[in-house]
Amino acid sequence: MPMDRLLRALDHLVDVGAIEDDVVVQSAAYDYRPRHAHIEGICSFAWLQQAVQRAEVVISHAGPGTLATIRAVGRAPVVVPRSSLHGEHVDDHQQLYADRLRSIPGYVVVTDLATLADAIELARTTRFIATPADVSRAVLALEALWE
Repeated sequence: MPMDRLLRALDHLVDVGAIEDDVVVQSAAYDYRPRHAHIEGICSFAWLQQAVQRAEVVISHAGPGTLATIRAVGRAPVVVPRSSLHGEHVDDHQQLYADRLRSIPGYVVVTDLATLADAIELARTTRFIATPADVSRAVLALEALWE
């Protein structure tokens, strides 16, 4: 589902000079066409990993898989949870998840896009130990299915 309010916020930050970097957006669903971003549609996981490694700051929805990818390379993600109020999701489970992430070092959670510029700057300087995804429980569950 589109997350156009984030795209508009990014455009605004480029307009006012708060973002001077290149902006790359990976999204296959959007109604608003940003003026200052390169849009990448559906992409491979390898492309995503390379893009995250090249990026100085990564902004993401509150999807656990995407966030794990970002943190695995040592980036502190700026987490903008999707909102049902804005038509970005069917419910607010991402907001609940993001609320839990607030207390974990290495996540910069944004619920008010007016604070996005500050969050981006905080993510640039946030240091933490990279956390590769622990898939051990998932592997055990899958192995149990095959038995």
